[in-house]
Amino acid sequence: MAFRFRPVKRRFIKDGKTQEKFFATAQSMRLIGVEELAKDISHRSAVKESSVIAVLMELSDSLLDSLITGNNVKFSGIGVFGVAITSEGFDTEKQVDARKVKFTKLTFRPDKKLVAKLKEMKFEKVAPPPKGYVTNRKPKPQPLTPKTPPNIQEINIKGEE
Repeated sequence: MAFRFRPVKRRFIKDGKTQEKFFATAQSMRLIGVEELAKDISHRSAVKESSVIAVLMELSDSLLDSLITGNNVKFSGIGVFGVAITSEGFDTEKQVDARKVKFTKLTFRPDKKLVAKLKEMKFEKVAPPPKGYVTNRKPKPQPLTPKTPPNIQEINIKGEE
């Protein structure tokens, strides 16, 4: 299945002039939770779904503990997680104090093989929703196996032939 995107018009300033251009924006199919991920893993292996859930929940706690203690964590085939910190600038080394250091963000450096596979990804343009379509409704849960949704133009609307 192809990765879905939608063109979106964006305004930006370049060389002092306001311009409008269309950019591809990723369209996530849906959010996968731990339970569904565990079900998928259990189908791919001989491990029961409940055991996979327990391991994934423990993985979350273990990752946090490792990061808090200053370690980076590498998942083979996925990448390396780490922590970025910051502080204000000081004139001398003695002025730099632990109380002035703050967490900035969680860092992630993907595995080279993962990046290579993602670069092979195919893309599919999504048709814009029809006029009057309400987009703030929660999407219906979909099965784990990806299926390409029908093209909006192919759907028969009542009374149309």
